[in-house]
Amino acid sequence: MADEVPKAVRVPTQTNREHEQRQTHVHASARPQGTQPFRDDYPTNVTPRPPGGYAYQEKLQEARRASRPKSTPPRANRHHSRDTVPILISCGEEPNPRRSPSATARNAARKSPTGQNPKPSTGPQTGNQGQRQNRYPPGYRGPPPGPHRDPPPTHRQSPPENPRKAYTTKTPNFGPRLQPILKDDEWRKYPEVQVYIGPGVPTTVGLRTILAEFRQYGSMEYMSYDSGMIKIRMSEVHTAFWDKGVITLESGVTYQIKLIKQMSNFFNIASPTDHGKFYSDRFQFYACGLDFGFMIEPTKMMRMYEIPRGQHITFLVNFRRKNIEIRFKVVFKKVELEQGFKDLTLQDREEDEENLKSYDRTEYFKFEIPFSHLTHLIKPPVENDHERSFIIPSQSPPRYWRQLADWGKSIDSQKSFWSINDTWMRQTAIEYNMRIRRNQPIGLRHKTPVIDIGRWTTFRIRFMLDKPALKKYDAMMAGLNDFNVETKIEKYTVSDDRKSLKPIWDYIDQNITNSSFPSDVGMSWLDQLQQFEGPSVPYPVRYQLEVCISNDYLNEFNMTREFINELVKRNTKEAVMLLEHVADKQKKYFDPMEIFKIPLSEIKPGSTRTDLPSYCAIMRRATVTPSGIIYSSPSVDPTNRVIRHWDRYADRFMRVTFSDEKLYGRINWSDKQTTNELFSRIYQTLNKGIIIGDRPYEFLAFGNSQLREHGAYFFAPTDSLDTDDIRRWMGDFKDIDIVAKYASRLGQCFSTTRALKSGMLDIQEIPDIEHHDFVFSDGVGRISKLLAKRISWELELPLEASCFQFRLGGNKGVLAVETSLQGPDQVRTRPSQRKFDSAHVGLEIIRSSIFATASLNRQLITVLSTLGVPDEVFLVRMENMLHDYEQALIDPRKALQLLTKHIDPNQTTLIIAQLVKEGFMSSKEPYVMSLIYLWRAWTVKYLKDKAKIPVDQGAFVLGVVDETAKLRGYWKELGQNDLPEIFLQLTDPEKIPIGPDGKRLPSIEKEDQRRVITGPCVIARNPSLHPGDVRLVNAVDCPELHHLVDVVVFPQTGDRPIPTMLSGGDLDGDDYIVIWDEEFTSQMQNVEPASYSPSEPAKLGRDVQIRDVTAFFVNYMKNDRLGTIANNHLAWSDQLPEGVKSGICCELAALHSDAVDYPKTGVPAVMPHRLRCQKFPHFMEKDPDRSYQSHKILGQLYDLIERVDFIPCYHLDFDEGILKAYTVEEEMLEKARRLKSEHDAALKRILAQNGIRTEFEVMSTFVLKHSMGGDYKFHEELGRISSSHKERFRKRAKVEAGLEKNLPKFVAAMYQVTAEEFRRAKYALVKKEAYMPAVPMPMMSFPWIYPEILCRISKGYKSDGGVRAHEFNDNFEVIDPETGVAVPAPGPDTTDSPAPDIDTEDLLC
Repeated sequence: MADEVPKAVRVPTQTNREHEQRQTHVHASARPQGTQPFRDDYPTNVTPRPPGGYAYQEKLQEARRASRPKSTPPRANRHHSRDTVPILISCGEEPNPRRSPSATARNAARKSPTGQNPKPSTGPQTGNQGQRQNRYPPGYRGPPPGPHRDPPPTHRQSPPENPRKAYTTKTPNFGPRLQPILKDDEWRKYPEVQVYIGPGVPTTVGLRTILAEFRQYGSMEYMSYDSGMIKIRMSEVHTAFWDKGVITLESGVTYQIKLIKQMSNFFNIASPTDHGKFYSDRFQFYACGLDFGFMIEPTKMMRMYEIPRGQHITFLVNFRRKNIEIRFKVVFKKVELEQGFKDLTLQDREEDEENLKSYDRTEYFKFEIPFSHLTHLIKPPVENDHERSFIIPSQSPPRYWRQLADWGKSIDSQKSFWSINDTWMRQTAIEYNMRIRRNQPIGLRHKTPVIDIGRWTTFRIRFMLDKPALKKYDAMMAGLNDFNVETKIEKYTVSDDRKSLKPIWDYIDQNITNSSFPSDVGMSWLDQLQQFEGPSVPYPVRYQLEVCISNDYLNEFNMTREFINELVKRNTKEAVMLLEHVADKQKKYFDPMEIFKIPLSEIKPGSTRTDLPSYCAIMRRATVTPSGIIYSSPSVDPTNRVIRHWDRYADRFMRVTFSDEKLYGRINWSDKQTTNELFSRIYQTLNKGIIIGDRPYEFLAFGNSQLREHGAYFFAPTDSLDTDDIRRWMGDFKDIDIVAKYASRLGQCFSTTRALKSGMLDIQEIPDIEHHDFVFSDGVGRISKLLAKRISWELELPLEASCFQFRLGGNKGVLAVETSLQGPDQVRTRPSQRKFDSAHVGLEIIRSSIFATASLNRQLITVLSTLGVPDEVFLVRMENMLHDYEQALIDPRKALQLLTKHIDPNQTTLIIAQLVKEGFMSSKEPYVMSLIYLWRAWTVKYLKDKAKIPVDQGAFVLGVVDETAKLRGYWKELGQNDLPEIFLQLTDPEKIPIGPDGKRLPSIEKEDQRRVITGPCVIARNPSLHPGDVRLVNAVDCPELHHLVDVVVFPQTGDRPIPTMLSGGDLDGDDYIVIWDEEFTSQMQNVEPASYSPSEPAKLGRDVQIRDVTAFFVNYMKNDRLGTIANNHLAWSDQLPEGVKSGICCELAALHSDAVDYPKTGVPAVMPHRLRCQKFPHFMEKDPDRSYQSHKILGQLYDLIERVDFIPCYHLDFDEGILKAYTVEEEMLEKARRLKSEHDAALKRILAQNGIRTEFEVMSTFVLKHSMGGDYKFHEELGRISSSHKERFRKRAKVEAGLEKNLPKFVAAMYQVTAEEFRRAKYALVKKEAYMPAVPMPMMSFPWIYPEILCRISKGYKSDGGVRAHEFNDNFEVIDPETGVAVPAPGPDTTDSPAPDIDTEDLLC
């Protein structure tokens, strides 16, 4: 019989039963059958108990006693104090008989079967003395089966010969300090305990063994092995197995064991609103019901699925992790899926009918909702004495997990740690047959869900609680309120009328052959055609309809046939405009028919191809999440070569991004099997495609920047063009048998570029400069000065550029001006620039050389500090920066000085500087002042987060090669005094006439507008991790190179190219930091540069297939450890005394180089666990439990800065000079209003697609927070998006104005209608009562697409009396216009009237 029972069961005790009857939070009479009482202070992973009930377990004990050797009497069952839970014991081995005094006394009071009172005894009992009466209610069958208490691995097939071996082994002499500790029961007060085993535990004792040995004592939370010591963290512990101070493992070897005492306040947490109030850090309850559904009306929930009583629903609020966690069980049965099975196509039924029979099972799931994703909870106004319930309306789908039945599968033998989280697998769906879903294209329509986790995002949870539990429930609700999760009391209803729901998909899906909803297998296709005959929904309307549904503005279950018929009655353009308006307003319509009541005057026309700049196109976007897909309204994007060539099919391209659930952001890399389901869904999307109506989208390719952002291009094929045709047109890739390189070459065609309009070019290939096995001209070509001048004019650059990053057929890199080329169309490329053969011969420009101020960052500061730069250099600069930016808010001279010195890569600061010069800061114009406050907040943010300290005597520029061979290169035999040489000539932004629109004003270029840097310089490239990545060089003046401006010129001589020593750089478009400040150059010395050999890429030995590319995309997402490696390098460099010179940091630097090359080689950088930091400096803002206070330079800099919030200056008044400049006719004002509506709608789409908060961040590119990839690349990309947005509406404004001479008047009208909107909004704010919703503020950036015209108007060129702009001298002092004398600097402005008393939370953008 012993062989037939589980290896681990729970044994009840009388004490436990009495305790649980007293402490239960659910009335015994009302408790669902199969559920268990619980405490609110259980740990986060409290688990269900084994099956069978206690009656079965007592019989099991009798079977065990019968199987023991007769010479060994059974030990008495362990009694427990009132805080314990039932014991988990292992077959063939009894627990320690030590019992508490209270338990002994209660045992002595019980009657034996013979009617005698047995004497108290701590020794073994015989006969039936160890049995307990069953005091649970009649019919109670015990707890349900659960994953948390799975039997340990059956490593013992029969009882050992000596079942007392573990307790009779002679204790070794460990010495006095290793004697057992904490003999009391203090540990019972805490939900978790920590235990150390060792030292001397060999690596052969694996984590599987530890899990099997100790799982019998409680729920395992965490295990780790380090240097002969094993650390275990457990919850629900019921036996003090550490009491003896030693423990014998399965191998028979005895080791020391020690309980780690917890701090008494470790499991409490302070209220964020009242630091004198404390809550338990977690509250846990068993629920009697859990409903999944959605709000079909404002106060009515449609229940789509119910977890009934007895399914072990656990509700946990964790204040330390700031989330809500709900666990539940789902029993999958085919009978419950019959209707969904009928809904499958005939083909699906034929393929899966037999398989469906075998998928009955029981699974355990959980989902988590962070507090930040909750706005409120809804509870009814009236509740019964012991019943409590509330609705959780989540803003987005939460993350779901499924627990493994066999925990042993979650242990990786290659790792030295394990967590309970490793047993939980992320889920993308909860379905009866997951195989059906995985073989279908991704779409919004979910065909056969058990629980549609992506669409049913409203939850209702119900409890039955007794008085003690009610008190703790009230404490939990009070804590949620303190943590900003408000509880609203509203009367709501819950509907179960699912049969009345008729999702609109049946009606609008016209492709009957591929339809998934024939109602009857036996129906003829003619009958089905008649039944499903409906309106023909044009694709643009269908797409925009799915935009509204996927964003939950409309619900497919609320739509009716009447709604669809009304929609398609309108012409396509009008219907699309209406649905775009719904999406732009981001308002949920419970009754879709209400959208037809929207006044036509409020509906903004969408984008048309005629009003777009030539380098832009309208692009559709989709975000694929684990549980669904979210579509975005079409928006204007800068184009690439492929989109431009196939522009007649532009509406069939789609940009697809892969992300976690809506509010979670990026999917991070993972080497755990817990995320396999996420990456399987991505692979499914790439190979099966996306379906919208009757239009299937297929994977096409991805650009190199898209790969970093986890995005790709998809294309909907036609009869005449498919994705293979487009890829063949791109170029000849047959000779490439490396998957990563093949994908990279495809991506080269998707770089965002502007095509040159010029005619045929004179293109020739010249040899590379090679010696010492290095290519010194890697990535650099030549261009004639006349062609460079023409490109600068065509791209409307503020200055004539001397270098361009380009694409030309299969060539890439940079083209630098060469004076020896005299023709107007000459281009010279090199073999190192040719990546593949292509028939495309048009020159495309990505960007041009431009001056930007150099900035330090955390990695660079760490390296410079290690190389000898004193901390005071950084601290003084930081303090001065903070002081200067404070002054810049009130002093136009200081603002102008900083704006022209600290120039961003998009040169927005120069544009703002011109607006300051024109007097808009002095007049406190609200838009300009908002830009200035944003500029300061953006600067402070990067000072705090990344230590981004601008260096006035520094530049951030492109790199090129010295074609003249005049510069001295790097030679190993030369000493420190013979530094390699560079050439650096820069434009002086203070002397270049730049207009307010960022374009250069007409003037003659002069030599004094440039300056040549000479002397020692520090040069580096981001990111710099190795001490040799930062070099000291000597800048010299070379007249032969004076034609090169705003680039750093590297020598072509030496043992090794200097760029390769700077973090493995090259010259195909890399930017370099050059600093000539003596505070840096005088302090550091060069060290040996790193020499990294790139990993050998894996070759297929065959032609690359597109499935190889999609597999590489998924593997890249799963293995992209670049950020993790950089973070660990930063943490180790702060902890170790040697800093970046330590062996660990050098090893991480090499791994970082491999990670950077991963997109090219396809070989991931694998970081060993030993290189992972366990503690992080506080400035990295990790979990407080894993952080320490850093006293090195980065920690000091971090502590100097207080974050600054950005609040737009809505309270300021608009410029009166502009408002009164013209008397504008109503017709022109109406045109301006319509154009402003279009402008604002387009801007809101940019905000929504990139996760940006305010319009000012888009217009200036000073983004405080976004949802895309890296900050630098995003800053560059947003510059292109913002520029194309402004150019588009500048063009539209010219069209609306008519004649060129009317443009200033029309711009004044644009300013006036913006001011009108703000006057109305401010009036609404003043009249708003507290109970009213917040008043959204209108957008004010519209007229500032023409800043140069607004400047002219404000000067009075077209008005009777405008505000005169200030004039400044060379010292940035204001010149009085009448006397010509400099006036004193203004101090803090205290004369203005105070801002109106407006709650800033009401000022919504």
